[in-house]
Amino acid sequence: MHASKIDLYHDLIEHLRRIVGRRDRNSLNQALVLTVGSIFGAAQTTLLRIVHHCGTDYVIPCVIRSGASEIFKDVYLASPQDGYPLDSREDYVVCCRARAPMSFRRAETEIHLFPLEHRDEVYAVLELQRDRPLEASEEHLMEDVLGLFLDHLALIDYAETDTLTGLLNRKTFDENLSRMLAHAGSDDGGEGGGEGSERGASPGRRHLKPGEVSNWLAMADIDHFKRINDEHGHIIGDEVLLLIAQAMRRSFRFNDQLFRFGGEEFVSVLQLTDRDDARHVLERFRKHIEEAVFPIVGRVTISIGFTRVDDLDTPTELVGRADQALYFAKRNGRNRVECYEDLVASGQYVVAHPARPAVELF
Repeated sequence: MHASKIDLYHDLIEHLRRIVGRRDRNSLNQALVLTVGSIFGAAQTTLLRIVHHCGTDYVIPCVIRSGASEIFKDVYLASPQDGYPLDSREDYVVCCRARAPMSFRRAETEIHLFPLEHRDEVYAVLELQRDRPLEASEEHLMEDVLGLFLDHLALIDYAETDTLTGLLNRKTFDENLSRMLAHAGSDDGGEGGGEGSERGASPGRRHLKPGEVSNWLAMADIDHFKRINDEHGHIIGDEVLLLIAQAMRRSFRFNDQLFRFGGEEFVSVLQLTDRDDARHVLERFRKHIEEAVFPIVGRVTISIGFTRVDDLDTPTELVGRADQALYFAKRNGRNRVECYEDLVASGQYVVAHPARPAVELF
């Protein structure tokens, strides 16, 4: 084989190794943009996420690479404010609806758009800008690269999600919690950490002013779930878990992170909202479950505890506060939502337990 062809194949393999060596969505997206830009000599390569929020489709740039410069947005923490309505870009709309690549020329630049499908929907668009059209051989190569990318995305999706409910799993929660805490610090809308702290909270936690936005972590637990499994069997119990996960997706926003924490416990991270709105969202979810009729089982309720995410928190402190608020809800009637900060401010007793008691409360 000619030496130049060997070098070409070697470079291609090295580029593809960037993709298959990634273990999370963020680094995988960055690898795709870098690989495509390098292989096809793009002046600029952009990966854009398509999301649905409050009746409107939004386009959120995830990675933009131009030369050696890169702009990156964490896909786990994306917000509509980071993008713009999809219908403001007719070319993206056409590409998404057709579910097929499209090309056009703008000024002196050739624009190539590639829709990316996952779980039977277009979830992203890859935009390639360069000074000449793609040749037929390049189009075939692009198809292969994107196919490899989507296959690897499916593997990451399998590793990050709970197989029963389809929500993110406990492992993913543990791996991403530190980044969520850092995000809370960088996106905090108020003044920097002050001297004061809320009574009973972690030292150094900043007071949250009325109406100020923050992130919130909520833990939800199905009431009397052991009784459901004992009376109806684990298959029916699994159906309850699946239906509650589906209700979570309908009740929360697309950028609120939803996890199956383990067993009958779920966690949600509500992004950039104030305390009243956080409580409203959680109450709406609680009421939705309360009013639903579950097959065989009938009525099911949940208890929820939530707390504000502070960049000074450790993961143990954050989860511990939400768990204490949840435990308080369980001990005081179940089927209710409790905020840790409100419980502390009102002087109500929160059980500071190192472990769940042996007595069956749930």
